[in-house]
Amino acid sequence: MRVDHRLLVVLALCMAGTAARAHGEDRLPGGPGWRVEAAAALVASDADGRWPADDPRGVFVTGTRVPDREGDLRLEHGLLALGWRFGPALLEGLLPAGVDNDGLSLRLVAGWHDRDDAHVEAAGLVLPLALDDSHLTLVLGREAVPMGAVIDRAGHLDLYGQPTLAQHATVDDAWIDDGLRLRWDSDARRGLRTLQFGFWRARAFPGGPAGPAAPSVQAQAGWDDWALDLFAARLEPEARGAAARSLGATGHVHGSLDCRRSLQQRVCFDGRSSLAAASLAWQPAGRPWQAAAAWMWRREAGALYSREAEVAWDGRTQGGWLDLRWTPRPGWTLGWRGERLVPRHTLTGAGVATIADDAGLADAAPTTRHTLALGWTLRPGWQLTLETGRQRTAAAGASAAMTTDHVALRLVVDGMAWEGDRP
Repeated sequence: MRVDHRLLVVLALCMAGTAARAHGEDRLPGGPGWRVEAAAALVASDADGRWPADDPRGVFVTGTRVPDREGDLRLEHGLLALGWRFGPALLEGLLPAGVDNDGLSLRLVAGWHDRDDAHVEAAGLVLPLALDDSHLTLVLGREAVPMGAVIDRAGHLDLYGQPTLAQHATVDDAWIDDGLRLRWDSDARRGLRTLQFGFWRARAFPGGPAGPAAPSVQAQAGWDDWALDLFAARLEPEARGAAARSLGATGHVHGSLDCRRSLQQRVCFDGRSSLAAASLAWQPAGRPWQAAAAWMWRREAGALYSREAEVAWDGRTQGGWLDLRWTPRPGWTLGWRGERLVPRHTLTGAGVATIADDAGLADAAPTTRHTLALGWTLRPGWQLTLETGRQRTAAAGASAAMTTDHVALRLVVDGMAWEGDRP
């Protein structure tokens, strides 16, 4: 069995720290000072084909195949986060009366997937502000665009080992971009809880190498144990390229190819891209059951082109999932996730067959996935999970149905942290 040396390094860091499970903006010091945090998911799997399976027919993202993790012990996802928080005195006298600040923070989060190169998942400034009965947070820099609690938590360092079909098909697992975001939070348990607006460079998928900046809006409303999240964004990518399916490119990327530089073995898109998402979560206090459901949708309209042809494209991709979890006793979690993805595309013009084949749009058909997972918490922040699942794409046109079964043993460590006061 081959073991990636980076896997051992991240695991060693995790073993040295103390448990402090956190996500997003929580990977920052609680007070003035510094914080270093490491997290990792290790996986050993067996499948009757490539795992994770190739993109289902009808899914058009970056054209790269996820590396086959079947067999060996691999680093599914690793994170190293660095944070520094200044004291409130830094901004005294600069803010309006009645607005308190909790200290400006700097953050840098690097990520790894399997044997791919490291990439920056988050970097920039975070400024939390306290009002009389609510809170504001200003974020400047790179981060995963927030789409709601259920969607943001799914797919990475999760009970399950894969991003959902809907996440992959609409935003290529996660939309990580540079931008400015303003978030408002209320302390109320009923009514509007969160409202945030973002403005993004849109240089990462589903954006492109060129095109205007993109706005987004996300809101959460709640009623005691229930939470409803809504999200929308609009982009106008230009020269956004994907590797032709016949090329067989592999790797984990958050960007896209630049069609201004070359059209060789690429399928390119200029047009409009609209995103929408909704999720509902039920987390009753003191009960062993949790339930969540989510839906994601992407519509793109414009020109698809390559060196050989150009066509008009109207594509709609939508998918969703239902997640049920049961905690029969402390430290044990049994979960089931059921997913469905439905792509629909209309192409018109000369060269439709060529473009459809290169983009992977030919014989688009619904795909389903069912996954059952059992998680055991070894110690705070450490979870061992065993999962089994089946993914099936229906037959369509000249293409037969495709089915992939898998079983995987995973160790998820999130997140081991070291903190200290300012020197």
